Amino acid sequence: MIQRFLMILQASVLAWSWGTGLPECRASVSEKLPLLLAKRERIRMWAPLCADGSQSHGVCPFGDMTIFSGMSCLAGETARCEDVRRAQGPDGRWWRSPELVGDDREQDSFSRDQSEGALAYLVATRDVNAALRWQNYLEGHHLRMCPDASDNRCRIVPGTSRLFGAVWSYLGLSPAHWMNRGQWYLNLYEPIEAEFQRHDFPMHLSATQAWIRREIERRGGPAAPASVAKVVRVLTRREPENPYFLLLRDGPTEKIADLILAKCPDERPSAPLLDWSWQRGQADLPWLHASGHDCIFLINLFERELRRQ
Repeated sequence: MIQRFLMILQASVLAWSWGTGLPECRASVSEKLPLLLAKRERIRMWAPLCADGSQSHGVCPFGDMTIFSGMSCLAGETARCEDVRRAQGPDGRWWRSPELVGDDREQDSFSRDQSEGALAYLVATRDVNAALRWQNYLEGHHLRMCPDASDNRCRIVPGTSRLFGAVWSYLGLSPAHWMNRGQWYLNLYEPIEAEFQRHDFPMHLSATQAWIRREIERRGGPAAPASVAKVVRVLTRREPENPYFLLLRDGPTEKIADLILAKCPDERPSAPLLDWSWQRGQADLPWLHASGHDCIFLINLFERELRRQ
């Protein structure tokens, strides 16, 4: 309880000082980096893993592993790349976790959300063979990412298809015709979607798709569409204390470093089920249920962005 109170108090004081514009006596951004890296190493000691070494948020198998491990992989956490690689079945189909490969006993074995993690993995590793096996599976199953969906979550919508196309171009592959549909969706619909999404995981998905497009461009692939900057601006206006969104808009700053230091716990929270803090409305104090992997990811991304400057 004391740790919880101190974390809330620290985050509240930092937010108040930024909001009032009071003068700040803080070290430079570079001088904050050792503090972030030290925190990252403390978190590595307790961030939960499944018996097979894949990412967990307190339960195994972890059904959202692919998106979060894929993001972590793209941010430089190489162990998480292996999580995603092992979550692809022999037929090219991707699953939510390595432990779930081949298990069709429950519905919704994959989704568009999870596909962002698989695509992030492909950008990070340039695993052309995995990409081609996935394409063969999709084209052999009417472009459905899983056969057991309870709704349309396994269907490829225009924004997802364009992201596939960007990844395929980056990998040196010829995008299939279905990967080039829906250009109107990116520049027209995505900023509107970001504006009216609820303060929860949909905003995080919009941010992550924008980040993947930027990473593709930075690594020599197709340029990110103009909608990316618009989406990030909308998200940060709606969630101005989300350090992930702010990092995408502003790059590494002292404010973001202080937010990470304030919100990321040094010890594992007591809640049995943990979460990915940056996919929740920050007013709900989601970092009190931080999985640790969310903080490792963001510190890795902060460090990478700082070294790029």
